[in-house]
Amino acid sequence: MAKRTTKVARAASTARTDIVVGGQPIAKAYHVPDLKPKATGPWTVEREKLAWTDPKTGLDCIVRRMAKGHFAAFVAVPRDHPLHAYSAEAIPPGLLRTHGGIDYAQACDHRGPEDRSICHVHRGAFESKDDAWWIGTSCDEIGDLVPDDPSHAAEARRLGIEQVYRNERYAVELCTTLAHDLAAVGELR
Repeated sequence: MAKRTTKVARAASTARTDIVVGGQPIAKAYHVPDLKPKATGPWTVEREKLAWTDPKTGLDCIVRRMAKGHFAAFVAVPRDHPLHAYSAEAIPPGLLRTHGGIDYAQACDHRGPEDRSICHVHRGAFESKDDAWWIGTSCDEIGDLVPDDPSHAAEARRLGIEQVYRNERYAVELCTTLAHDLAAVGELR
């Protein structure tokens, strides 16, 4: 019997380059239907990935919707940055202004699809070497509304915590703050 091959179907994403969020011009913005939260809410008009270079620091930034519908903010630091190649756990708490701490620190995911990967927005020919180290924080603390995680909401209710949805604008501002803090750490060398 011949093996049956299956293809994983993925809804098509669309990219735009004419978006401004919270005064920040975005280099690329993606609507990725299968990352959109299932329930109706303010997220229905938001994009699932935003990518830009912070004009004040020159650091690349990404805001991306995660699998459970919340946003996370990521900033790339170059090889000569003091926190390059640090694990998320090794970055001292309180060093960077974040939303609940740093929970991501990894090399550029240059093999992932552009509309989901935590890597630079590809500008044409594929670059085989990218030394950027991405540092990030997620908006999934107990006080945050995580659209596709009912157990998260139930736990907040049990604790008497009212949750707040951290929207795309909030995530862009969080990412910009993280970029500025990372630039300041880089200057301390």
